Amino acid sequence: MSVEISGLSCRGRNEHGLTNISLSVARGNACLLLGPNGAGKSLLLATLVGLVRPTAGRVVVNGLDLVRQTTAVRRATGYLPQLPSAFVGLTVYEQLDFLARCHGLVGREREESVTTMLEVVGLLEVSRMEAALLTPGQQRRLALAGALVHHPAVLLLDTPLAGLDVAGREELLEVLHEVRALGATCLIASDRPAEVFGLCTQAAVLDAGLLRWYGPIADLPAEYGGTATPAPSSAGEVLGGVS
Repeated sequence: MSVEISGLSCRGRNEHGLTNISLSVARGNACLLLGPNGAGKSLLLATLVGLVRPTAGRVVVNGLDLVRQTTAVRRATGYLPQLPSAFVGLTVYEQLDFLARCHGLVGREREESVTTMLEVVGLLEVSRMEAALLTPGQQRRLALAGALVHHPAVLLLDTPLAGLDVAGREELLEVLHEVRALGATCLIASDRPAEVFGLCTQAAVLDAGLLRWYGPIADLPAEYGGTATPAPSSAGEVLGGVS
């Protein structure tokens, strides 16, 4: 498994904390996180990247223990926050180069990765522009490049399509499909779940900090936005071991 979460609990600030969350995402797969605002989706992603410390349970990311090897976990993960921000005074290239340095990339490897990621997200032509002057859609693409620049094994995406117009969503979805084709393991919280269904292999439904449903995305019940209507007994099987 690339991500293993066992009995995870943690405290939240502006939303419910997480209580006894258990799920796993195999290497190369993608899990869609569903649930209303404040359900705990953003808190879960922030916890997986080491920004929030668990109060109970265990998390293993790419074979690394989150609590004991936090720095290594951060280097193995790429994180797109819900509200990405541009660094004032830095150009697009300089911001991405700074992020690459933070992840330990040096020399030619760093230069090639920065240039490649700018090309992948379609920002190479504006690389000399001040990052703060980009459109919201361009800033979100730059944030995605920042999450990808160090070639992480695990990608954590918090509402990646938020705030984008139709064209911007289509462009970013193309990039995400390319990333998935390269075999990245992904957890994606989305306010437009129908648009990212095709990216995902499984789904997890959170509500009030609890895991309400977890399983293959093809089996997602209609009440959570899917098309399946499993029998009550099968729902119990899916939730087996989760409380």
